[in-house]
Amino acid sequence: NEAGGPIVVQTPGIFEATDSSKNGLLPVKLQACHTGLNRNNSSISTETMNAALPSFSNRPILGYIHQLEDGTWDFYSHNMEFVEDENEEDGVRLDYLETPVGIVPESCNAHLSYDESKEKTYVEVDAYIFEEYSKAADIIREKGVSKVSVEIAIEDMSFNAKEGYLNINSFYFM
Repeated sequence: NEAGGPIVVQTPGIFEATDSSKNGLLPVKLQACHTGLNRNNSSISTETMNAALPSFSNRPILGYIHQLEDGTWDFYSHNMEFVEDENEEDGVRLDYLETPVGIVPESCNAHLSYDESKEKTYVEVDAYIFEEYSKAADIIREKGVSKVSVEIAIEDMSFNAKEGYLNINSFYFM
């Protein structure tokens, strides 16, 4: 609240190519965060997760792609750089180097789905990776499944001192 905005955290997810190209778009299924207690000692209830599902619509899919030593291409991290900027209060601006590589459309079919192999209930959405403009579609096709990071903006939270975890009460997908 003091900073004037939500707390943004990254959660692990995966992309999986689901079909062949459709007019320059590669359909993918994104498995994002799960309900219940997470590895980072935070918890999201089913009700809170369901309330956040509509916020997935019309979001960009960002990626930073780099060339590996063997000449192949892969996704990297949330790359950023600090740039001197006299218009900023501290004289420095943070620029993200990721670029849009796809879209989560309004028709993303965001829903909760139980994954039997992981024994957890995950958010799943349908999305598209652009086949032009980057190597993202080729990377996903080649790997079959690609690990990704899903960012959430926490609007309200509380700490469960008895159980020792952070309860996320309200958030939206970024």
